[in-house]
Amino acid sequence: MTEKNKEKRKKDNKEISLEEMEEKIEKKDEKMTELENKLKKLKEQNKELKKDVENYKDKLNRVMADFDNFRKRMRKEKSNIIKNANEQLIVDILPILDNLELAVNNVDVKDDNSPANKIIEGVNLVIKQFKKVLKDNGVKTIKAVGGAFDPNFHDALQMVETEEDHEEEELVVEEFQKGYMLKDKVIRPAKVKVSKKKNKNQKEEDSNG
Repeated sequence: MTEKNKEKRKKDNKEISLEEMEEKIEKKDEKMTELENKLKKLKEQNKELKKDVENYKDKLNRVMADFDNFRKRMRKEKSNIIKNANEQLIVDILPILDNLELAVNNVDVKDDNSPANKIIEGVNLVIKQFKKVLKDNGVKTIKAVGGAFDPNFHDALQMVETEEDHEEEELVVEEFQKGYMLKDKVIRPAKVKVSKKKNKNQKEEDSNG
């Protein structure tokens, strides 16, 4: 083989090597582009997944909040049912207590050893037990006689005018039936007699008359 041929062969080998390298580089570029596209797609999918996760978290929080509100509402409704049931039962019991107290107050027993007195003692014991049960369940009597008339707590069955000088414009002077409250709610207003101050003009007319 001549020197000329050797040189030519070397040159051809170099050209082939360059072509192969260019082809390999081109293939690598294609793979890089493909990988970049896949990475971009994965990032987009990841972004969408994060959005989905946030949406599911938001929905879960809403469901949990709704459930918590539902549980509180059920607890409150249950409490109201029990409270209303107790209230109606207490209202039904009050007339029995009224009658027992009326019976005791209207009996005049002079002999302490008489059978009637023993009965009164028994009735008083029952009244005491009644009041304890009512108190334990949050029932209290409404103050009436000697206090100012308040339509929120008192039901005026009689109204009389007086010239007596008292601080209150309308004063409760007599109680016909006790009033009761269940905690902060009036379940039966006190039935009362109210003394109302005469105004000055009325007083002058009465004195002139």
